[in-house]
Amino acid sequence: LHGIEVLRHLVTVRQLDTFDSKLEVLMKHLIETTGVPPPTHVHYPIEDPFKMNLDFVWEPQRVVVQMFGMKDHGKRKRFDLDMSQLRELAARKWTVLPGTWTDVHERPTALTTGIVQALDASGVSVAGNVPALLFRPWQLDLFRR
Repeated sequence: LHGIEVLRHLVTVRQLDTFDSKLEVLMKHLIETTGVPPPTHVHYPIEDPFKMNLDFVWEPQRVVVQMFGMKDHGKRKRFDLDMSQLRELAARKWTVLPGTWTDVHERPTALTTGIVQALDASGVSVAGNVPALLFRPWQLDLFRR
């Protein structure tokens, strides 16, 4: 990003309370504008035995929406890591719903319907969910400057 693009990105980030990829910003906006219950965590860090950050998490229901953009996930090494992490989550009985740029732009209804269906299928009410915004360590550095 250069010049005015950086400024636009920062304004969008500030409005949507996130410091991540454009795809994640768009997904957050989609969740907020379609009536999908808000996630309990945005950027949920999972520590050992496997390390990963999950994009959108409904913790009580054990549902995750993980966004996969070609820029960050399109290389072989990252793809292999992503698949390993998805297996680990599935083995721990998490429902993982992948999302892509095409899903957000061309299939938003299918994407949001899938989230709601997964939340309903968990059998755990979303009524008591309390959203909590978690930041990645490098994001906290942005506030220390």
